[in-house]
Amino acid sequence: MSAHVWNGTAFKKIKQRAYWTGSAWKIIKSSYRWTGSAWELIYSSFAAVGMTKNGDQTLPSTTWTEIGPFTPEVGATVVGNALRISGAGPATIHVGSEWPTSATSRNYRVTRNGTEIVWTKGNTTGSTTFADTFALTVADGDLLRCEGYVNSGVVGNRVVKDGANTYLRMVPAT
Repeated sequence: MSAHVWNGTAFKKIKQRAYWTGSAWKIIKSSYRWTGSAWELIYSSFAAVGMTKNGDQTLPSTTWTEIGPFTPEVGATVVGNALRISGAGPATIHVGSEWPTSATSRNYRVTRNGTEIVWTKGNTTGSTTFADTFALTVADGDLLRCEGYVNSGVVGNRVVKDGANTYLRMVPAT
């Protein structure tokens, strides 16, 4: 069910919980209530977000390369080739990639805000897909990116495939 609020001039449909400050809409990131003995979270905009690879990508040999482009999943925001985190707290990161051949060893990593490497996985020969999860505490506005590395002179061995098996997702820890 959607909500409408009067902003002084017209009714405005809101998709997120927000309030009118008199000059602009302010998004409510979370709200709590006192139960008599502790604060209880009753609303949080910290929700699962993700992105899926859009189009095959050929990587250069022996160079860490940003993976992209990505398509945002429902409710997510992609900035460049990065998943923008909205909210903060402990989370589980889900990452996966698909390759057309299992003949070459590949490496994959996730970076935060362009420089901090938060996860790396070497994918040895024998599989065309891999998926993994890891714990990470995220901050509002963090940008998570995927990068790939392949050491192969064969162009066909250096392709990251598009579709459901190449993705990055953040799920708030419960």
